[in-house]
Amino acid sequence: MNPQDCKYTELKNGIHEFVFLTDDKAGADVLIAGIERLFDTYSVNDVVRIMIDFHKPKNPPTLYTFRQAVQMYQRYPDHPYVRAAYVYNPGFIIGTVKMYTSILRQDKKNVRQFFPATERRNAIAWLLE
Repeated sequence: MNPQDCKYTELKNGIHEFVFLTDDKAGADVLIAGIERLFDTYSVNDVVRIMIDFHKPKNPPTLYTFRQAVQMYQRYPDHPYVRAAYVYNPGFIIGTVKMYTSILRQDKKNVRQFFPATERRNAIAWLLE
């Protein structure tokens, strides 16, 4: 796994940002490994704030990414609370992404929201609520 496939940054406000840089499966693998590290670091009562940035022109295969995410949640049934913001550009296949994310756990421990790249500030504000 190469960090050049998916850039990880912990922002000063504590948000964990993942930006895809390639259009192959390796970016998804870096994302999942990064989230698993966060799950290993935080306790089950902590809130992990994650921004997943799809606004670059290169993104990993959507179905592969979400299959990996489903398997990750199966490996970590007792994970921290997750608040995830998905940032995307207009024209991105957001309907498909929303469909796949509906497969992921959506309960009090897992909440997600979608934001156009032009609303990045709103995404950050929502994550910090």
